[in-house]
Order: sequence, then structure tokens, then C-alpha cells
Amino acid sequence: MVNNKVQYKGVWHTDARRGLQVAIKIMDIKQMNEEETCDFLNEISIMHRLNHPDIVQLLGVCIDVNVIKIVTELAPLRSLLECLRESELRSSFSVPVLYKFSIQIARGMSYLEECGLVHRDLAARNVLVFSKDIVSSKKPNYPIAIIIIIVIVIIIIQLVRIIIVYSPIISL
Repeated sequence: MVNNKVQYKGVWHTDARRGLQVAIKIMDIKQMNEEETCDFLNEISIMHRLNHPDIVQLLGVCIDVNVIKIVTELAPLRSLLECLRESELRSSFSVPVLYKFSIQIARGMSYLEECGLVHRDLAARNVLVFSKDIVSSKKPNYPIAIIIIIVIVIIIIQLVRIIIVYSPIISL
């Protein structure tokens, strides 16, 4: 499936003055059939139009002959699931903090619904954490049910926040 066609390319520091860090994922187009490629490009188009503080912002896309590169915000603490599995981090997520997370996630899901979209894989593994003191959340997972691309960016100067990772999203 498409999952194994995605290569993580790490963190790229782009602007030292603003502290901008991005994560880049690369998808090999040669390993996708025409329908998968069209569906994937459609999803990128949908993500590009989304603009909400609780939804990860797509920063850029580069389409080459053989690959698609996707750039979004970076979540240094990884997924909520990974944080909860690490005892050091888990202890810093009190009930009030987890309650804040749930409010942020609900706002992100509500926004998607207002846009006529449905997130079909909301789970702790798809919630990305920016810091132990989260202020807002975002959600990015790419909808082609077979694709889970997490590409995220953080502007360090900004308030710390969570991102929800888009997952299979479908139009209503």
C-alpha cells in the first residue's frame, strides 16, 4: 500500500532568525498507480485550503517527475500515543492538560465538519504534541485511507501547541 511508499526525510532548519523548523516527507510517485496519485494530489489540494489554529498548516508541496515532497509543521514531541508511553512525558500530562487536548481536537474536528470533511482515523497516534504545555491542537492525516503522511512544522517563537494529524478525510 501507499504507507511503505513514504520516506521520512527529517528536520530541515530553514530560517534561524524565526526559528522555523519543518519536517519533510517524500512520496515516490513511481510506486503509485494513476488513481492513487490523483487521489493524493486531490487531498493535498484540500489540505491547502484548510486554515484553522487547530489544523496543521500545509506549508508547501514540491512535485517532481518521480517524487512529491510535502512540508508542514514539526511536532518535536511526536504523537500523543508515543508521549503517553514514555513515563517522563506521561507524568507531565495531567488530567487538565489532557482535557485541553480534547477541546483542541474537538475544535479541529468541528472545523473539518464545517468544511464538509470527515476525519476517519482519529486516534492518539494521529495527535502530534509540540510541548508539555500545549496551547492548541492540529490534525493532519492524508485521506487516501492507505496514506499516513505526517509532515509538520513549528515556529519555535510561537506559543507551543499540539497538532492533530490528518487522517483519511472524505468529502461529504
